[in-house]
Amino acid sequence: MACLFSFRIVAAALCLGMFLYGSVQNVIANEQTYIPRSEEEVEVLSIVLTSEIKANNWTKSDLICFSVNGLDPSAKLVKSLRQRNFNVRSSAEWTRKFNCGFELQLEYTQFDLSRSIKVRSKVVDLREINNGEGDLALLLKDGEYSFQNVGGKWSISEYIVKPLASYPSNCGRTNEQSAGLALRSSPASIQTLAEEIRDKFGDEAEAAIVRHFGAGRDVGSGLRILQWDVGAGVLTFSGGLASFQMNGGRVLWLTATSNKALQAVTGSGFEMTTPPSPQMKYWLGDLDLKTGSTYKFTDSREWESLHHREKQTNNFFLKHPEGLLAIRFAPECSPDTVLERLPEATVLCSLTFFPADGSPEAMFDIVVYPSERRLRFAREKPQLEFLMDKGW
Repeated sequence: MACLFSFRIVAAALCLGMFLYGSVQNVIANEQTYIPRSEEEVEVLSIVLTSEIKANNWTKSDLICFSVNGLDPSAKLVKSLRQRNFNVRSSAEWTRKFNCGFELQLEYTQFDLSRSIKVRSKVVDLREINNGEGDLALLLKDGEYSFQNVGGKWSISEYIVKPLASYPSNCGRTNEQSAGLALRSSPASIQTLAEEIRDKFGDEAEAAIVRHFGAGRDVGSGLRILQWDVGAGVLTFSGGLASFQMNGGRVLWLTATSNKALQAVTGSGFEMTTPPSPQMKYWLGDLDLKTGSTYKFTDSREWESLHHREKQTNNFFLKHPEGLLAIRFAPECSPDTVLERLPEATVLCSLTFFPADGSPEAMFDIVVYPSERRLRFAREKPQLEFLMDKGW
């Protein structure tokens, strides 16, 4: 129970600070609560709850917390739904009692009682946190209900699943074929070396390389990076790992590593820079996701950076530097997916950020580039104003 205990301490501390910590969209400013505008609205929420309970196979004993438009529901609304036999609580209650296994984040995307209503519904799994098995709230489901009023009675006319990403996911495939082809296309001496050092690291790997190719040249600036010219490519040894790159080709890693998805995403910070202008990039700051369920962006405040931010007026993280985080893995991906095995430019997961100030959330995709050993933020629309990535 140590993990759960530590999580509860963090939650309590943050409740006293800028925002309530815990559920993925439970950011409540100035103790505001959501109050329905009419009994018809309560009826619509009841229909959404009925649909989600059925779709998620929840039982009567499953306690469901919920929020509406990013706000905690009023006590009257919770009581009204409980009188309709829904086993619900406010999202804020979970931050104190850790009693809800799931959370529904409801948001009206269109509200016109005379015509139509649309409700976006996100389902979040809180069970691992409750059981002390993890600190990560998982976004399980995201979709939008459309309602129509026929004869004075509201009913669901359509449900649209919100796609995880606009890029294809390749988690069901591997890069073994392309990696094998790249190795077979490399010089024979590199193929021999790859066989010898595949499971070697550090000094042992470096000694094997020196036996084959002699002393390398150090091209690092502060860091020790050794290189050798081999055929039409360059062999590089850095950080205990060896790689080979043909001129103009992709990087082929000769030492085997195994990095799992969740640890790679949350284990260390992402660095944000401006796009090249024309070739220079300016450091904007770092994004920390270490808790797995909150985020914090630290502005670099770098002098040069501050003078090159004319295109950063809509930068989400500069405007909303901290809040809550939800992660949703792409189809066939999981927290234990090994990144090195994935094809190039695989969409691994989406990260949804919920600002502490109650502003609308933002979602970004995490794309994997195994040849570069890097994770990158991506989004099709609107286009990103920044670059953000990290190595693993």
